[in-house]
Amino acid sequence: MSLNNTKHSIIFSIILASLAVAVTFVGCTDDPIYETVEIPDTEVEIRSEVIYKPLIPTEVQTRTEAPEGTKYKGIKSLYIFFFDSERKLIEEYSGDVNFTPASSGDSTHERVTFKKKVRAGHYYIFAVANISNDQKNNLKEEVTSIEDLRKFKLDWDDEIEKDLEMFGVFRQEYTEGAAAPDNENFETDELLTITPDRNSLHSWVRRAVSKVTVDFDGTNLKDGVTVYIKNAVLKQVASGALLGISSKAVSSNDTDETADTDEAAADDGKITCIPSKYSISYGEGEDHTNWPTVTKGKTFSPTDVWRDQSVTSFHDDNAKALPCYENMQGEPEGKSKLQDSDRDGIIDSEEFDGVDNGTYLEVEGYYVADRPEYESEGKIIYRFMLGKDAVRNFDLVRNHHYKITMQFKGYGNDVDWHIEYNEKYLDITYPENVNYQGNFFKPNPNYVTDPGVSGACPNAGHDFDNQNVITVTSYAMGTPNQWIEPEISYTYYMYNDQTGGWDIDNTTSSGWLTTTPGEVSGDNTKKPYTFVASMTKPDSTTINSLLSTAATVGSYYNLSNKSGGSTVENTANCYIVGAPGGYCFPLVYGNAITDGSTNVAAYSSTHIVNHLKKNITTPYIIDNDGIDLSDVSVKLIWQDAENLITPSKISYDPALFGNKGGIKFQIGKIQEGNAVIALIDNKANEDDFVYLNRDSIYKNSVTIYGKSGSTKAIWSWHIWVTRFGFGDFEKNIQIRNHDEKAFDVMPVNLGWCSGGKEIKYYKRRKCKITFKVGDKEIIREIEQYPHFLLPRGDHPYYQWGRKDPFVGTNLAWGNKIRWTYNGTEVVKYGEGGEYNPPRLYQEPEEFKHNEGRKHTKDCLDVLVKNPDKWHNAPRWPNDEAPPYKSINESPTDLWSNNGKKTVYDPCPPGYQVGDNSVFTGFTTSGKDETVGLNWYDVLEDNMQSDYYGTTSSINSQVLELYTDTRKIQSITFPVTGYRDYDSKAEATKYPSEDYNGEGYVWFNVAKDQTKSYHLKFIRNDLNGGDWKTRGILIAPYEEAFYNTDGFAVRPISTKQPK
Repeated sequence: MSLNNTKHSIIFSIILASLAVAVTFVGCTDDPIYETVEIPDTEVEIRSEVIYKPLIPTEVQTRTEAPEGTKYKGIKSLYIFFFDSERKLIEEYSGDVNFTPASSGDSTHERVTFKKKVRAGHYYIFAVANISNDQKNNLKEEVTSIEDLRKFKLDWDDEIEKDLEMFGVFRQEYTEGAAAPDNENFETDELLTITPDRNSLHSWVRRAVSKVTVDFDGTNLKDGVTVYIKNAVLKQVASGALLGISSKAVSSNDTDETADTDEAAADDGKITCIPSKYSISYGEGEDHTNWPTVTKGKTFSPTDVWRDQSVTSFHDDNAKALPCYENMQGEPEGKSKLQDSDRDGIIDSEEFDGVDNGTYLEVEGYYVADRPEYESEGKIIYRFMLGKDAVRNFDLVRNHHYKITMQFKGYGNDVDWHIEYNEKYLDITYPENVNYQGNFFKPNPNYVTDPGVSGACPNAGHDFDNQNVITVTSYAMGTPNQWIEPEISYTYYMYNDQTGGWDIDNTTSSGWLTTTPGEVSGDNTKKPYTFVASMTKPDSTTINSLLSTAATVGSYYNLSNKSGGSTVENTANCYIVGAPGGYCFPLVYGNAITDGSTNVAAYSSTHIVNHLKKNITTPYIIDNDGIDLSDVSVKLIWQDAENLITPSKISYDPALFGNKGGIKFQIGKIQEGNAVIALIDNKANEDDFVYLNRDSIYKNSVTIYGKSGSTKAIWSWHIWVTRFGFGDFEKNIQIRNHDEKAFDVMPVNLGWCSGGKEIKYYKRRKCKITFKVGDKEIIREIEQYPHFLLPRGDHPYYQWGRKDPFVGTNLAWGNKIRWTYNGTEVVKYGEGGEYNPPRLYQEPEEFKHNEGRKHTKDCLDVLVKNPDKWHNAPRWPNDEAPPYKSINESPTDLWSNNGKKTVYDPCPPGYQVGDNSVFTGFTTSGKDETVGLNWYDVLEDNMQSDYYGTTSSINSQVLELYTDTRKIQSITFPVTGYRDYDSKAEATKYPSEDYNGEGYVWFNVAKDQTKSYHLKFIRNDLNGGDWKTRGILIAPYEEAFYNTDGFAVRPISTKQPK
């Protein structure tokens, strides 16, 4: 923020208090004197009384030693001058007088009296008080006339007891109790007539000195602005004053003529400007943090800084004050006290405000602004030239108490009254965050990034750098500027995957950031510092090794409760298990209970039905119309890891969850894998066209599924055993779509398994770098983002709109081995195509025009009852060979009720299938793109190729896509093809020896009744070619596939970041 932006930030409030003193000769009467009075030839004894308003004792602290307050007393000596009517000195009567104090009664004035005999006559009489002995001798020698007396030059001694001279003219009019007059008659001589009945005289004696007190008001400061106050001093005080007339200081180079004043050149020299040794100290030492402060909320008081607790205001009469002689500089035309009088934002004067020889107040302090929009600190000096007002007048009048209140406003350091701000300027550029390799994306300047330009490359290439340069601007303003080396400290942090917060770690992770300082710039203001982050050391592990060390959970851990307690908090069709032990879950439809409450939106669509083909009306299965659980059992539908769940230890317990019923199961061998458990209605009838002898209708099939009919499931649940989501890794990866909307995405597909292969996890970490100059600190952070190095692995496939997973695969046209339980023994299903999931409807050698096949909209209840069977929906009757064209009709809201998760959604608690906007940030247009120029993909050269080996292309295993355009974190998608809706549910487009394969992920949005949106990706190998022309497709929301095809699901958090 420029110091020339905002004006009028300090307002000086001035109160002028007269300090006049009255010295009075008291006689018998106080009648008016007339010019016609007859003067007798006689001696008159004057019974004299001196009346004065004393200057209250004022403590003044010098820079070396503070004088005692008792030295500020009223009249200590009194010298009377008599002049005849010709204005000549009468030495006989002139001289010192002895005086005694007198009672003042209720008056604020104080009195001294003295007696003196003079002959009746006409006189000019003057009082001079507190003249020092040295100056008194000069006074006697030099004064022969009134003019000599008035022009007698007093010299400033910087000793308070010698600088309290007073001068007054005697008059014959005085009203008892009257207020002390101002200086309007100060320079008027009065010829007095003294007679026996005209012998009462008085004189208000005025000091040549004035005093200045300083107070502070921060009420109108902005929050975050602090002014530390060290001291207050007067500068350019007058070296002297004329005893009886106004005077001012002039330049030492001025001649008598150029000075334009007789007073200034009177006697033996000019009155010039000199320094004063007096200072009011508020803070001690040079460390400003020990000084008192002025803020918006609080301003320090005298009792906070001075020992004398009787002083309650800085303007009290007995408060510390700065003394000086008068300096009458007037109101020169065109002169102003404002630092920027013409309001052009440019300081008018670099040294003084308005006049060259005026006396000004200088307050030294230290300024700190700590606000979001403005940070600054440094030594600051506030200057204010004294006068009768705050803008135009420069008269420092004698015998006045100047009460200066510094009223700070706004930032408190902008152009207003003269401010000398030796700002310590500190500014730090922002570093780049880095990826797990220690690099940050460096856009190639040779690429045109404007999408409106032909041939533009919005992603600006794939160049990275590790030289993270922070430019530090740190200097004290001046001529020249002075570079200030900042103190630099480091605090290292490691992300805690358990708590989701940061832990200070200055041991194991410290030292990963190295710093190299550069050279200071020619103007002494800037220096570059280069920071280099090392590559994060990964945690190399396997899912199974993590599972094997996980602590066994207690008896029947409730999966719908985050802590395993008995309360039902969040239900789902999928539950994640991360440790051995016994588990249970309630009989609730999908996510019908969310955050402990009924989630009506999850089942309010009329298309969503249960196994009875009835709409769901309440979360718990048992409470719905027509539900009879009197003859039920629990079945292990399949599991893709042997003995993952012990079949004999799966049971239905009607007493669980307040007699609403639940399912209990026991982990057999703890390992990664998937299982499907169903609640079976043993009394249910067969479904039309489902009861088939599959041995006879499957061409060239081996006896696998045999003669079987409906599975008769009331509902079914997916159990995914993994360590994702249990604190071994970050729970989510945040990505941004094409519109910069953020989503928290699970790092892997739903049900993903590594196949026992090693995972490398590069943890998130950061370093806070603190730059400190004085009290000002600026913190910059370099965060090193995490990374998952994952194999292709495998995962279940899902038909759009269905809640149940179908077995994945590790080879083209094949299946992952899985096991089921027929009630008496475990049955193993192999890898071959004959072990593809059994199809729901007929699939004869010769297609019979969709005989017995139903649309999704007509068999939703059947799909619920048969979680193990692949829905081979209707196709064009004339399609005798692949590819078969689907004519299936399906409701479009099965996975999303206006964006909200439904009871058919297959994701675990806290997640849902995402909409078709989630992955639009993977291309420059947010749409389907066929060339690498428009992909935000990670090139093979920037991946860990040694991890993926050389036997097959990286592109046939995984695709890494950047989470946003900064390209410092990526998210991995496995290349696993899909299951075809009708060709025997075979896994197609899976990578093979000479084919890279394709990848697919469903969204919850349907294009129409037959097709639904999905992510599709396939990338050719680069093989030394140009990445900008590489194909073939990254499609953030393609619409080409049928909703009964089987794709992966990537869970998206239901609570998205802001």
